[in-house]
Amino acid sequence: MKFCEGLMSAGIGFLSIIVKYLKNNRYICPLPPKVEGSSDVPASDVLIGQGISFLGSLMKTLKDPDATKRLVDTLVKDNSVTGQASINIPVSNKETVMQFVSLLGKLLK
Repeated sequence: MKFCEGLMSAGIGFLSIIVKYLKNNRYICPLPPKVEGSSDVPASDVLIGQGISFLGSLMKTLKDPDATKRLVDTLVKDNSVTGQASINIPVSNKETVMQFVSLLGKLLK
């Protein structure tokens, strides 16, 4: 769950909402606890394993129509005044969003 908590604390909004939803609905299985004194697993291996777990959980959610509807209901909010629907993504602060968008832009170049 550290991966999930890391995403949420980093303020990665859209992923934060999805991770929170998957975690609350028990679609994400935590990694087994690390045994003291055992050899450390490289951080990249842990990250890859957690990423695969996340994507697997997301695919499981998207295959289930009821789970998909609950996820969309969590993400999409209707404006009672205008009647327009919008994606509501809570973020920790604008700086985090700027860093994420900047990183994404660099990856797309």
